[in-house]
Amino acid sequence: MSQDVPLTLNDIWTQIEQYYNLEKIFLAQEKLDELEKRLEEDLKSEDPAVVEAAKALSAALEERDARFLIKRVKEESKATREVIDLIQTNDGWNLCRSDEGIQTFYRQIPDSPTLSIKIMGVLDCPAFEVLACVNEIDLYKTWIPTVAESAILLPVSDYKRIVHLKMNPPSPISWVVSNREMVLYGYGVDAMEENKLLAIARSVVPSDVEKLREKFDDFGVPPETPDRVRMHCHLAGLLFEPMGPTKTRVAVMSNADPKMHLPYGIINMATKNVAHMMFVYLKNQAYNLKTAANGEYLKRINANGGLYDNIRQRLLNPDGVIAHVATSSSASLKVDVHASPVHEEGLKSSDDSSSSSSSSDPTPPETNQKEDRVAKFKKIQALRIQMKPKVENVETPSSPTSATDEVSFINVMIDDGDEDQSQDPEEKTNDPEEPEKATESEETTPKKTSGSIMVKGKKPLDKRTKKRVSWPSE
Repeated sequence: MSQDVPLTLNDIWTQIEQYYNLEKIFLAQEKLDELEKRLEEDLKSEDPAVVEAAKALSAALEERDARFLIKRVKEESKATREVIDLIQTNDGWNLCRSDEGIQTFYRQIPDSPTLSIKIMGVLDCPAFEVLACVNEIDLYKTWIPTVAESAILLPVSDYKRIVHLKMNPPSPISWVVSNREMVLYGYGVDAMEENKLLAIARSVVPSDVEKLREKFDDFGVPPETPDRVRMHCHLAGLLFEPMGPTKTRVAVMSNADPKMHLPYGIINMATKNVAHMMFVYLKNQAYNLKTAANGEYLKRINANGGLYDNIRQRLLNPDGVIAHVATSSSASLKVDVHASPVHEEGLKSSDDSSSSSSSSDPTPPETNQKEDRVAKFKKIQALRIQMKPKVENVETPSSPTSATDEVSFINVMIDDGDEDQSQDPEEKTNDPEEPEKATESEETTPKKTSGSIMVKGKKPLDKRTKKRVSWPSE
């Protein structure tokens, strides 16, 4: 019986690079901890060859690129874990609003200019739709009224970007609060081993610019302008947890310095309502993804198939994303660090995926592995069928287009939250001028009419035309 061959120090370092490139930040951190422990042990080994190999790797890790990657892994792992911890605990948070299935919290540290906000809720739509809304940054201005401009300054990779957001507060807040902006470094985190996907962001710092210029010579942060105040975001994050094929738990957390010289009582009051409405807008936008932005989302999903196939794979087959990363049973690594984790042909259809997967594997798997794989593909097939965007008669809140509209809009945002501010996606609107046609399954309350035959549970049947008629007005 053969024994597993332990990975060498170089193999562990390669795994760290691979996991980081796959956005598997927690797995990269685990391997980094393992590497540091192994280095410490090997440097104390009595075997000269082991000590020599440890010294060689230690010297290599002191190079600029290696030190930068280690710093990135530690910082991003810590920041991501901090976001999760802040979202999952309510200690120190003040609940300021809870309605429409959405909870809004705020927290302010005494003598600190920063303000922390947290919003949580469950959306009745697949995680894929929510992720698509968040991913298309330049479309934020089409569904968030306070966003005047949203642009990607630099696409570092598919899941790492430098983003520029410009916000205009609506009237009457704009009378006392000037326009704001933020320049953010955002990155995605795949923690599906914990059933979580995250988007983390913070303000760009000089070290980010310095490092990016090594690869992108012409990159630079836009200078500040007199007409806008640049806010500083210490940490922000969005957490997505799939709860099934049609439900997603979403949480948003932000800790930023708004650079406002206003009483924080006013800021907190406005924030809890504005933040609540942003969540409502996200809810409606994701629920109506098929028609949102005049169908622009679907156009981009179809045009950028590689990226969105990758997102589907991370949701439906998380193990497949890291299937090619070497494990402790491998003697060496033979993997391209820059290889895409997406299957070459993408995710087309359930039948195609099942057949191609089984035919592309030259070595028959063990019986239990084959059964597990078949069960997984059946599950994926069922999920894909249900993950198609749904269209409901829901009106998405629109941006104010005039001064009067802006006043009405802000009055809604600063309301005490007792009234329903948006239509729930579950509720369908009926146009009184276009009544729905009766079907055999419709159940309505029988009413007495003249000249018609009453059938329990259905609309009246006219004796002469033998056709069902609308209920007479009372």
